[in-house]
Amino acid sequence: MTNFNAQDAFLKTGKAKGKLVLVTAAPPVAASKGEGKTSCTLALLDALRLAGASACAVLRQPSMGISAAGAKGGASGVGKSALKEATQADFGLEGQMLRVGIYQNLLVSFGEKKGEREGEILLPRTSCVPTKYLRKVQAGPYSESFVLTPTCEIEQIRVLSLSEEEAKKAVDEVSVAKCRGKYLRAKDLPIFASWPVLSPSFQISLLSTLRGSPVLMYCGPFANVSLGIPGLCALKLALSKYDWVLMEAGYGFDMGMQKYLEVASKKGCALPVGAVVVRRKESGEGP
Repeated sequence: MTNFNAQDAFLKTGKAKGKLVLVTAAPPVAASKGEGKTSCTLALLDALRLAGASACAVLRQPSMGISAAGAKGGASGVGKSALKEATQADFGLEGQMLRVGIYQNLLVSFGEKKGEREGEILLPRTSCVPTKYLRKVQAGPYSESFVLTPTCEIEQIRVLSLSEEEAKKAVDEVSVAKCRGKYLRAKDLPIFASWPVLSPSFQISLLSTLRGSPVLMYCGPFANVSLGIPGLCALKLALSKYDWVLMEAGYGFDMGMQKYLEVASKKGCALPVGAVVVRRKESGEGP
């Protein structure tokens, strides 16, 4: 696995020359234990490379608590259509998601301290592991909540930012608490020296399939409650270096793919030239 700074990678990219193909799925059924988007993406990537095409895949970082450690299993492919660094991918990469959670929790803690008398906490705390009974808690004078780290505000900023500077400006505007009728934003809190906690999370991980095909992994937002696409910086890098880029757009086409078309394309990202829709028998008969 190789990590490199997302901003440096973006600055070194040339004009986009690649064609984008989105890999998504039919809307998952309630009992879904994985639709096979990642496995299909990696299989197609290996096939393109074996045919002599210049191709790369861009994936989201798997959720340790929801998939890898649970009954659903890992999100790094199966069989021969899998990542060589599957264990690292499934269980945290180089700690990028952990840093995101720590930083958002720091913002909440500083927000509590700043408005400890008459404050109302707006930003939820985060956890990488599902904590159903902590979704709403009463902690002293505050009513607070917890969300999974892949769904938190800081992670969505990381997905959409094309540089660390852009992310920092967006983080500064995050509303953390409300005190005496006024919003406390991150830039109002004495947390400036804590940016090095989050800074290493702006690293794109270069992995490979079992056959040696290149895969970029960056960010891991869910699609049902957040953006459901990899970080745009990794996508733009891939499009500038390869002729064909396969990108997994999470959950179903009515969420991950639609959000890419509605949100990412407005950030200057390429529109797909095609899409692959993975469909399971449990999804029912189609038209």
